[in-house]
Amino acid sequence: MNFSERTYLWYISLLRIYVGYYLLFQGVRKFQRDFPKGDWIGRQIGDLTNLDLYKWYKKFIIDTVLPNKEVFRDMIIIGEITDNV
Repeated sequence: MNFSERTYLWYISLLRIYVGYYLLFQGVRKFQRDFPKGDWIGRQIGDLTNLDLYKWYKKFIIDTVLPNKEVFRDMIIIGEITDNV
């Protein structure tokens, strides 16, 4: 490695700051709005019975995510907020 050579990667820092702010803002908004309300999976990916999804993914959504939507809600919110750390 040549440490004496100057690099111009400051724009990546700006991008990282912007993405971090965006994820923090989205996580806080979801926390304040009591995410999810209603059928949030149906709004995000559509009607599960009519969608052409991978069989393993459809089974995962129906058997794991839907019965435990509170756990997945918390993981989404925590993940978006702590991405900035």
